[in-house]
Amino acid sequence: MPRSCADSPLVVRPTSPPIVLARGPEAHDQSSDRVDDHSPEPPSGLPLRHLQPLRSQPVTDVVDLLDRQRDHLRGLDRVDFLRRLPHLVELLRSQPELRALLDEFEAEARQAQERFAEREDGLIERAVAVRRRLAELAPAADDSSAVEPEDWGGHAHSEWRFTLAHFDRLAVQNFAIVYPKIPRDGVEQGPLTELVNILRGKLHEQQYGEGPHLVGDRENVRRDLDELVFELSNVLEEDGHAVQEFVQASRTLPGAALARIEHFASNLNPAPALIDPSESRVDRFHKLLLGAWSRELPVQQAVAGQHLDDYTERRLDATVEDLRSQIELLHTSLVERLSTEELRRARQWWRKLGRWLSRKVGEALVAIIVTALISLAAGFLGGYLFGQRSADDPAQPSTTTTTTTATTTTP
Repeated sequence: MPRSCADSPLVVRPTSPPIVLARGPEAHDQSSDRVDDHSPEPPSGLPLRHLQPLRSQPVTDVVDLLDRQRDHLRGLDRVDFLRRLPHLVELLRSQPELRALLDEFEAEARQAQERFAEREDGLIERAVAVRRRLAELAPAADDSSAVEPEDWGGHAHSEWRFTLAHFDRLAVQNFAIVYPKIPRDGVEQGPLTELVNILRGKLHEQQYGEGPHLVGDRENVRRDLDELVFELSNVLEEDGHAVQEFVQASRTLPGAALARIEHFASNLNPAPALIDPSESRVDRFHKLLLGAWSRELPVQQAVAGQHLDDYTERRLDATVEDLRSQIELLHTSLVERLSTEELRRARQWWRKLGRWLSRKVGEALVAIIVTALISLAAGFLGGYLFGQRSADDPAQPSTTTTTTTATTTTP
């Protein structure tokens, strides 16, 4: 059954409130913050002084501010560092120059999350197809009508978990694909591995019989099921590749780092443990147990000044170390993107300036050429008209000089 993570948070566990990265309808409109490559050209008559280049000073100020905050956090001990996280988040969200970049980071993390969810959905569908084919080829293996025992922790319930009835329940179960709270934690993959294990057990029973045995001791009596075995092996291989890709995204994407920082910044003060009268004791105990093993508890205890045992101290150190690395990752990504955006916008401005100058130079050249042509035409026309007038008027003195020779007569 396809599962969409469009509404899933980036970082969440059952004991923690979801982190919704969407800023809501009141979010700032980023369209006004972006530079449009197809923005209109300046008017032809616009003086050059009005072609203002990219204002780099605000970007430089933001980078300096990020550097100072990073350096300040580096010098703090772990408790002061944790208490400073809400101020860091507020600072990042309050800078207009960072809004578009933070949205891009969150979109990248969301895309990687959705891509992994789609791949998991496709692999689950392939496992369901193997289950259907197995029921067709080996009807005796179909125990999808088995009833779940009530004794949840008993042996009968453990056996039921390897039935196709449990498989069918897991296959339609909705689950969220989320990033781990800290990068070193593993990724929760959903039920795919358990689904494959159920099918493998069923196929093994049909091919080699029930009960444990050494490899090669028994003969494969259902060679026609080998294609299903190979398909499950391929599913696990592709799943391992997808998981590794998602783990790399979890450790390298600045959007995941931002989500982790915001998550711990908003959970320094634990939520009140309210008692729900309709909740069973088992569910209540399960919730308390998950809370005791959560990543937030050592952080909350340290911020509150409570005494920590050695084990809790080590867990706190690991969490703080990962949060520091996430801040470094986010800082580096912001500075790189700001510099890249600065360069892109500067190049775009120079291209616009070049086009404007080319147009102005072209207009000037056209004017010079037209003036020259008019002058040449006027000169030729004037010479022609003046010569024609001289030929038509006889009284006009000749322009030819005549030389007279005087003759002297001797008396």
